[in-house]
Amino acid sequence: NTFTFLFSALIIVMVVGLSVWIIYESNAMMMY
Repeated sequence: NTFTFLFSALIIVMVVGLSVWIIYESNAMMMY
């Protein structure tokens, strides 16, 4: 049960981090 919670939290963090990174890269490319 705890392992499932940690695994779900890890996936959520990875998805959110990837989304933020993509948005940041898109904004950086727009500036140049």
